[in-house]
Amino acid sequence: MMSNPSVSQQQIVQISELHPCPVQITIHTAKKIESITKTAKSNPESIPVISVAIFDNKKYVVDGGARVLGLKNTTLKEFKANLYQVNSLEEVVVLHVRLNQTSPLNPLKIIELAKFFEGMNISEISKMCWLSESYVRMLENCRNLADDAHERLQSIQNELAKTLTEVMMPPYVLETICKIQSKNKHIRAVDMLEVSLKQLSSKKFSFPTHKYLEGLFEPLYDKPQREPVSFIEEINDIEEEIKLSKKQETKPYSIVTKYSTKEKEKIKKILGNVPHQTILDIAVGDEIVKELESLKNIVAKLPREQINLFNEKLEEIKKKLVRKRFRLDMKKNTVAPIDEKNGVIVIQGESGKKSGFMLPEHTEFLDIQNGAEIHAKMITKSLQITKLAKRAEELEAKESLRILVLSSNHI
Repeated sequence: MMSNPSVSQQQIVQISELHPCPVQITIHTAKKIESITKTAKSNPESIPVISVAIFDNKKYVVDGGARVLGLKNTTLKEFKANLYQVNSLEEVVVLHVRLNQTSPLNPLKIIELAKFFEGMNISEISKMCWLSESYVRMLENCRNLADDAHERLQSIQNELAKTLTEVMMPPYVLETICKIQSKNKHIRAVDMLEVSLKQLSSKKFSFPTHKYLEGLFEPLYDKPQREPVSFIEEINDIEEEIKLSKKQETKPYSIVTKYSTKEKEKIKKILGNVPHQTILDIAVGDEIVKELESLKNIVAKLPREQINLFNEKLEEIKKKLVRKRFRLDMKKNTVAPIDEKNGVIVIQGESGKKSGFMLPEHTEFLDIQNGAEIHAKMITKSLQITKLAKRAEELEAKESLRILVLSSNHI
């Protein structure tokens, strides 16, 4: 293990002779370099001394990389430096990490650090480089980060460094991405992160919190498969319930068994993450219609009579489409058909409060998008309807009009 080398001497070095560290873990922003350049032109003596490691007759910058970049933008040819004599490139890198413990570190480069010391375990690297526990954890979890995701994250960080004074990517950003087992999904997680960053204020920039990112990436995490749930029919009539219970002694009734294997798989997927009271909506025959619709280009090449016959049969099938809806109780494992005569589904929760559910066709009609506003108006007098009609005329002239009227009265 490398001991902590002492400064052999301080002397003036030629700026053109300086090389960057093989693995540079610090982040240099454009504004920081610009500030150093201005100081170097007006008062170079005020800039702190840089640190340089000498190995194989080459000089490597181990502390003060941003200062060197700022100095190179001026006419200065030389600068003061603390010199360290080391015995290998590995020692150059270790010294660089040790001297920058208080600087904003680039976690992406910390991963490169682990690869640079290939053959050593995480504990050995951390102790040698004096890394904190948070970086130790990150190294353990993030060695499997996909290469394309790594490149994209570095690109995002470089773009931030062009406009921000300081960029500090917390280690948990990489941890949450690398928790996703499928490496193919890492780049999707980076896409989602980039979108969330664009929504943040540029004046007070910071990366999203650990909890936020875990919620954001939750759909990408692998989840254990749930066992299929079997539901019994919910009976309100006591006599019917007694008759049914006698039948169930020999063969329990399961709503799931009424559907094909393909439909059962869909149901299991739907039921995988639902509250204890929910609506199951099944369109029977919908897949068949979609398949037939996809054949229209082929049918178009047939004689006119056969095309007409195909279209007639297709319309007949469309009329036979059935949409079935059931109310599921995940606590009691019961299922009950929904009475849709009034077009509103009502579920009463444990608190006694009732919740009304709008039917899917109503939602489609309103063209409601995620995050869109819904404006509701309670009407008890016909005069209010007259005012609403005038307002509707004004809206229709400016934009597309979509109004859904729900009423307990016959309209």
